[in-house]
Amino acid sequence: MPRRRRTHVAAALIALGGCAASETTPSGSPATEDPKSRDTIDCMDMARELWSGPRGPRVSINQDRYQQCMKERGQMTAPAR
Repeated sequence: MPRRRRTHVAAALIALGGCAASETTPSGSPATEDPKSRDTIDCMDMARELWSGPRGPRVSINQDRYQQCMKERGQMTAPAR
């Protein structure tokens, strides 16, 4: 892998790691009060995939993993966007 591409991938992983580690949802926000919102956020985070491509890294959601996670939590869902 060329050095420039490795740098971009490393930067993306660091940025995503920082986002995943920051559980800074303000107290009283809908995400902390609504269990389905919390489950949606958790399952989307779990189903996130990082892809490397010619235009740099991109993030997508694995729909099968997302749906399975929500099903295991007792939530009926529409596909994540």
